[in-house]
Amino acid sequence: MPEPAAFSGLGEEATEHRFGIWSVFWRRDDFLIPDIGAFDFRRLVLPVGVVVSDGPADVGFAIVKLESGVGFEILHGAHRQDLEAFRRRVSREVFARLRVAVSRICSDCARDAGLEAQRGTGRPCLGCRQAYCANPACLRRLTVEFLRDGTPVCGICGTGTAD
Repeated sequence: MPEPAAFSGLGEEATEHRFGIWSVFWRRDDFLIPDIGAFDFRRLVLPVGVVVSDGPADVGFAIVKLESGVGFEILHGAHRQDLEAFRRRVSREVFARLRVAVSRICSDCARDAGLEAQRGTGRPCLGCRQAYCANPACLRRLTVEFLRDGTPVCGICGTGTAD
């Protein structure tokens, strides 16, 4: 990825990073993609999706979702490594703006941000806004499955849930 460049023509100082043919301007509370729009970190719901084509080109696009439920496909034609770097940056910025304690995020969101999840609080993750497993060895987004006797368990690790 090329060196970032400072850009102040957007009303406040912004740092530019290139992702394929796209310029993304990182500002204090949001990021801006010219001709697409600005995305407020506090309004984003993680994870940032990355969709890559099956072909040898290894290119794709990212999907960002707002808390209203509206999703946007962005960065079309960017390479997988650029899309993964974009996902990590957005995840880190979301948590930085929310001033989130690591104990309030699931391990899936923590991994995307390059962080390490810690013991959960029993409340939904502030990144993806979903419940997550209370097992300290799991902490994954909760996919509830039911045993034959009807007991709800985490679909990943099998720990019983209160749901």
